Amino acid sequence: METACREEVRTACAVAGIEVPPKPVQHLRSTFAAMAAAAGVSELALAATMGHQSITTTRKFYVAARKARQAADAHRRVQQALDAARAELGDQTGDTSAAGRPAERVGGKPPAARN
Repeated sequence: METACREEVRTACAVAGIEVPPKPVQHLRSTFAAMAAAAGVSELALAATMGHQSITTTRKFYVAARKARQAADAHRRVQQALDAARAELGDQTGDTSAAGRPAERVGGKPPAARN
């Protein structure tokens, strides 16, 4: 099975004009497991699919996928908070740039107070 899969990968790489990775089948397995974990496939189902004898092997994919998802969620929440703060500041000063950010203040004075 692995030999047939390896041959298919080699053929696909040749058609695409790219170099065959040193361990193409192992890379595909790892990518599949990480993507399945990120998609919410249960640990037990993934372990059975991957043929892992120990759930510990499967969990290392979950840890990486979970951490990546948590980091992305945290980044999105921070960005939303910053966008909301910028919008609020823009509403208070009545002066925003094209990007919706408050206009730059020089010397601590609002743009209208500068001469």
